[in-house]
Amino acid sequence: MPRNPKWIEELSNKDKESAKRLNNILLSIQRHKGIYSLSGDPAVAQLWFGLLELSRRQENFDKVVSDLKYGKTPKVSDVKEKKRSEILEALENY
Repeated sequence: MPRNPKWIEELSNKDKESAKRLNNILLSIQRHKGIYSLSGDPAVAQLWFGLLELSRRQENFDKVVSDLKYGKTPKVSDVKEKKRSEILEALENY
């Protein structure tokens, strides 16, 4: 199978924003490659990890919206620390 299937090239040409979003999701689940590559069908397992990633993002979004709804605004230092911890976690998983 080619590294870049034709549909990915077509998506990149027609809808750059969707291609960028897809790439971001694929990059975020790549840290689980060791797990889904052991599966009998790695492509299906990769899809499940993609769903988990989207679910995690949705939960984070819902929390931010809820906090804003109730007047809770995050401190800049809290946001920076969260980003730092996410980066460290990604490095540990890589």
